Amino acid sequence: MIARLIGERSAGMVAVEIWDADNLVWSHMWFADGATSTGYINGLADAARCILDCDDYDAWDGNSADDNDGVCVQYDNVDTTGVVLEYDSETQQIGEVDRSYGLGGEIIDALMLLGTLDPDDEHDDHTGDDERAIAALIGAV
Repeated sequence: MIARLIGERSAGMVAVEIWDADNLVWSHMWFADGATSTGYINGLADAARCILDCDDYDAWDGNSADDNDGVCVQYDNVDTTGVVLEYDSETQQIGEVDRSYGLGGEIIDALMLLGTLDPDDEHDDHTGDDERAIAALIGAV
């Protein structure tokens, strides 16, 4: 499985898409209208856990499906969205990261705090309370 963390430049949307080869099999969006203080840390940690546990997607609630045809919603679908990171469950590797898509950077830094990702040049400037709290929740799984 391939899990993609999707972010948005123009707002605070965070989504996860899970792909089995070329088939989108699960997707979910957090913070459709930007993040608020309510549930912010938990939402980002939940998105990170979905990525790292993508093989078990069929046991999860929250799959986003189009009301018209029941097909999973692809969130990386406009100019302002993009892949923040991609996780391959077969190799258990995270590919290159892209910090230019909003809130996904906090997940990147939380994964770096956990040692799941090697720190990059920006990591030292982005390790505040939010990132530590996200890392603690991810690590508790």
